[in-house]
Amino acid sequence: MWNREEEPVLPRELVRRFRMDLLAYLPARLIPAAVGLASVIVLTRLFSPEEFGRYALVLAAGGIIQVALGGWLRECTIRFWPDERAEGREDALLSTTVVMALITAVLPLGALALVLVVPGALAEYRPLVPWVGIWVIAGLLYVPLGASLQAGLRARRYSLWEAVRAALGLGFGLMYVFLVRRHVAGILMGLAGATVIVAILVAHEVRLVPRMRRVRTARKRTKGRPIELLGYGLPLIGWALGLETLNLADRFILSLYHGSTAVGVYASSYYLADGGTALLILPLLAAVQPLVMHGWSAGRPEDVQRLVTSASRVLLLLLLPCLAATAVLARWVAAIFLDPAYREGYLVLPLVVAGVGAWGFGQLGQSGLQLAGRTRTMLAGVAACAAANVVLNLVMVPRWSYAGAAVATLISYSLYAPFVYWTSRRLLRWRIPWATMGRGATAAGVMGLGLAAVWGGWTTSLALRLALSGLAPVVYVGMLVLLRELPRESLARACARLRTVVGQWTGLRGHGR
Repeated sequence: MWNREEEPVLPRELVRRFRMDLLAYLPARLIPAAVGLASVIVLTRLFSPEEFGRYALVLAAGGIIQVALGGWLRECTIRFWPDERAEGREDALLSTTVVMALITAVLPLGALALVLVVPGALAEYRPLVPWVGIWVIAGLLYVPLGASLQAGLRARRYSLWEAVRAALGLGFGLMYVFLVRRHVAGILMGLAGATVIVAILVAHEVRLVPRMRRVRTARKRTKGRPIELLGYGLPLIGWALGLETLNLADRFILSLYHGSTAVGVYASSYYLADGGTALLILPLLAAVQPLVMHGWSAGRPEDVQRLVTSASRVLLLLLLPCLAATAVLARWVAAIFLDPAYREGYLVLPLVVAGVGAWGFGQLGQSGLQLAGRTRTMLAGVAACAAANVVLNLVMVPRWSYAGAAVATLISYSLYAPFVYWTSRRLLRWRIPWATMGRGATAAGVMGLGLAAVWGGWTTSLALRLALSGLAPVVYVGMLVLLRELPRESLARACARLRTVVGQWTGLRGHGR
């Protein structure tokens, strides 16, 4: 059992770095999340559920290909960068991963050419395929470049480029839709164009061409690394495929039984829930993972264990109020953000938030498997979760449609955390903060009851409802203080740190850390 008195004490340098990177990565997710939210609001009003459903399915298929072929390169770069930099061979590692990305890009390029030469192939999806193909190929080349910024602890620069890519993608897409043709293919064109531009700019920033020339001239090869990269990364291809199956199988099965209109309704609510939850999870993971690798490389396993456990506590305290608020306000969230034709899918919102949150918790816990190179074990875990997801969807979707897909998501996502806890228990001690979970759930429950009273008929004034809802975070934090989960001194320090966020970002001025 976890006690507040037993909270791990991290070295001051590691704590400072973790906080700085978390604050730096937050805008990297905040701006794309805001852009994603704007996309859902705009697209559900521009296009019918059937058109939006086709867009969601094509984007899902492209995401599967991109993550399967490129996700392992990101993990390899973050895993091996500290070791290579210590030996002065990071240029060779970057060159190797970029060459591998170019090789993997041949597969979607060939598939795209084959599809386009077949007359009538893919029917109504045909106008979407070329743009999603370009998006996939450009994304594969961007993966090792962006990962080199993350692995090099240049969090602000990575954040900046992610924000630029999201904003440009939506901007280009809407320009096409409003100025050229009102078709969902324009949105994919915007994503593809933005990814190409950002990949070129990031390649220039990391001095990719001079580095590759320097490696070639010096013939400085990453000794044994190509084989080691493949040994570490090839199981991650299966892991990535399993992850994307876990993420996206529900849309394809829903389409099979209920058509693309049902996919459009479900996907719009799913994007709302997933985008908001990812905003809490992804900055934390992005900040923790490079520090875990650097700490392990520096021979500080105890600090790594404490960091993973502390990050788990932070994640719980962020997720629980989000889940409580979503459970109470799901109908209102759908009414505010979605066109009336899409609002019936609001029931999936709290289920998806809970499922994605459970998955993020498992992502933190898998650090021990990553450090030990146990990627085959990770593959087995994700494959089991993906298989459960497919089976549950096949059973539930025909009868319960959206709700069945969301329940399948929650159950299958929740299986990964206990799996990695059990399989990594002898590699890296992951102390789950059970007491924090209980106190956080209590505080979130009280906050949720207050929101239910405000929005359940206690008052009909929208202005008053919004004003009282603004007090929900105060109620939650106050309950954490009363329950002694959040000491008053920590609260004062947190308020002081929040005041530094704007100052840190206004001081960016185009320079990496």
